[in-house]
Amino acid sequence: MSVPNDRASVTQTPPTTASRVRADGKRIFRMGTPQVIWWIWVALGVISLADYVVQARAFVSPEFFSGWLAITGLVYACAEWPMVIADERGIEVRNPIRRYLVPWVAVRGIYLADSVEVECVRQAQKKSKTIYSWALSSPRRARARAQLRGWQWDQGKRNKPSGYSSLPDQAKSLAKMTTAEVMARELATMSEEARFRSVMGDVDLDAGLPEQSVAPVPSDEGGQGTEQPPAAEPDASQSGGEGAEVLSATWSWPAILAFVVPAAGFCVTLLVK
Repeated sequence: MSVPNDRASVTQTPPTTASRVRADGKRIFRMGTPQVIWWIWVALGVISLADYVVQARAFVSPEFFSGWLAITGLVYACAEWPMVIADERGIEVRNPIRRYLVPWVAVRGIYLADSVEVECVRQAQKKSKTIYSWALSSPRRARARAQLRGWQWDQGKRNKPSGYSSLPDQAKSLAKMTTAEVMARELATMSEEARFRSVMGDVDLDAGLPEQSVAPVPSDEGGQGTEQPPAAEPDASQSGGEGAEVLSATWSWPAILAFVVPAAGFCVTLLVK
């Protein structure tokens, strides 16, 4: 399923946002449920460890503590670490194992299936790649329920939220969507805005170029020469094709090490016991 874009929104600020805007201007896209799971796990773990120390009046065994840290690292890698970060330069997709950095010029489309998907170009001779966002999952069944709920609101077969009737049409449409769908549309709008700025920058650059002078080229017979423009120098920005503006992928080392290091410690404590 592709995410349609409102063409008029290319030059306007979206009326609403499903992201959290940081002080540096970057937008953070993530679901609320994984964060709740993460903080509940941390709170339960800290309370359990503190209660054990108080009740047993002894420190936790190394194997138990390292095992708890390993599970905590796994929860961190799957719940707290994954997110999508977007700014004027591009989009960053953090998954538990891989991390992708994609400039907007390399984005070919943003789609919504079982999660928010980003289609982007790669190095020359390689096919385009689709990146699946772990953080912005969107089950089809949940979207179907949201559409059914919105249809029931409009048909009067279900109680509407307070103030729903007074909302503008665009706000009503957003109210019928899932959070992931709203985020996908916002990312698609940012992609269109970046493409619009790129096109306008190229137009301004072409308009500001001075006219190239022409020089007479003498004929072989020494007569009146014809005017020809000087040979154009190759554009360095185009010599590399799209290679300089494609996605880059790295390992999600913070998430991987958060699990691997305590897991290795747990194995060591079992071996030396």
